[in-house]
Amino acid sequence: MVSWIEIDAARLKSNIDAFRKLIAPTTALMVVVKANAYGHGLEAVAPVAAEQADWLGVNAVDEALAVTRLGVKKPIVILGHTPVDEIEQVVSNGYRQVLYRLDVAKALSEAATKLNTVARVHLKIETGTNRQGVAPCASW
Repeated sequence: MVSWIEIDAARLKSNIDAFRKLIAPTTALMVVVKANAYGHGLEAVAPVAAEQADWLGVNAVDEALAVTRLGVKKPIVILGHTPVDEIEQVVSNGYRQVLYRLDVAKALSEAATKLNTVARVHLKIETGTNRQGVAPCASW
């Protein structure tokens, strides 16, 4: 048995437009394309999604770099953990890192200082799922 999937760019754009209609015009929309666009093919999905999205979300630095190589110019957020030894790539490429660990915060600060730039982060707050996130009363 052979399996395949066909990506219809017009339908993908239509689906993203459907989400746009549900949110306020001033609300930014992120399309998550992690895990090879959930198995649909990063090369096929990311450029089309980037036409409609304000942001793209990936899981790791290697996915962010792959999206960049495709010529996508939208802001890219790394939603997963980035090992400290890969943090400089995050900062040097202007990616945004979801932040919930002190060691990563320190590494981002050090990389930004070294590169004479800023590190962009999205702070993940623990809201009760107890998976990832900084406790609201954390004292780093």
